[in-house]
Amino acid sequence: MTNTISFLVSNVVKTLSVSASLTLLLNNNQLANSMTIVDTLEDIGANGTVVNSRTIGDVEVNISTRNNRDLFANTYFDNSISAFGGANSQINTPLNPGNVSGSRFISTGVTGNFNDSFDQVNPITFSFSEPILGFGLTTIDLLEAGVTSNNFLTLSVFDASNNLIDSQTRTGPQGTTGLDLDWFISSENANIFSAILSGNVVANTAGYGIDDLVVVADDSTESIPESSNLIGIVFVTLLGLASWTYSGRNK
Repeated sequence: MTNTISFLVSNVVKTLSVSASLTLLLNNNQLANSMTIVDTLEDIGANGTVVNSRTIGDVEVNISTRNNRDLFANTYFDNSISAFGGANSQINTPLNPGNVSGSRFISTGVTGNFNDSFDQVNPITFSFSEPILGFGLTTIDLLEAGVTSNNFLTLSVFDASNNLIDSQTRTGPQGTTGLDLDWFISSENANIFSAILSGNVVANTAGYGIDDLVVVADDSTESIPESSNLIGIVFVTLLGLASWTYSGRNK
């Protein structure tokens, strides 16, 4: 079982500002029949550990890249393995640390090694062991200042036959170095079998990190998670049923 997010009050500030798609789930009363789990990646091991799969609830998530480059465990504010330039020219430093949970993230990127930067390894594919209702993640330091209007990122989700269900795209610069962008897409049915993060980003702005993998699973197929993780899941569900609205930071 992965280290799912414990949404105690201090962590609710992140608010999963994922997108209006989560509000759509609520409007369709689907959250009452689903389980939203956020994998904060805090248990991914020492820096440099290969992270090509995660178990989120009952869902096995396999992660692959173009050229079969591995993703590695990394730590914010630690420059031992430099994945992105970061805020204030500090290696692996997010612009808004409060917008990312914990201290860990994953990346193929090694600053100065363009074989590992996003432009060389995308698309990044997330494959699910069972169909899910929604998927999201947070990207760090992509679409930073310096990219052009021709540069873009897209998160797309597909069904079992590889038909496109929906996608979310951002184009051009979205903020300064170290920025975080939240991505989330849902489906009216539990038919998402894969997600792909792709785009066109120039090499000198292609260092990056990925954090906070979000899975919205069909609750009827989910087993009860460990008690330490159940707190966060129940909190998210009750919060959503009560008043969850899209808080989306305009990034």
